Amino acid sequence: MKEGSCIKTSQKEKIPAYILEVIEESEMMEVALIENIQRENLNPIEESEAFAILQSKFNLSQNQIAKTVGKNRSTITNSLRLLQLPSDIKKV
Repeated sequence: MKEGSCIKTSQKEKIPAYILEVIEESEMMEVALIENIQRENLNPIEESEAFAILQSKFNLSQNQIAKTVGKNRSTITNSLRLLQLPSDIKKV
């Protein structure tokens, strides 16, 4: 949705927005994943998997992930530990 459409839909003259200049496709994927973590109602395992992708695919540290998604580093660390659970427990 374009900015003008958002403004018309919200019936406001201005809306808060971040404008990002994304150069590479990998950066677009990283931004999209971060937005989904922040916006979506993910279960703890899905959130952990998203953090793991940010770590492995985009080489982000736990501190960088924490700052980016607005959580404490210890929360990210504990979340990533969930991925060490046996598969049958993760499915529950």
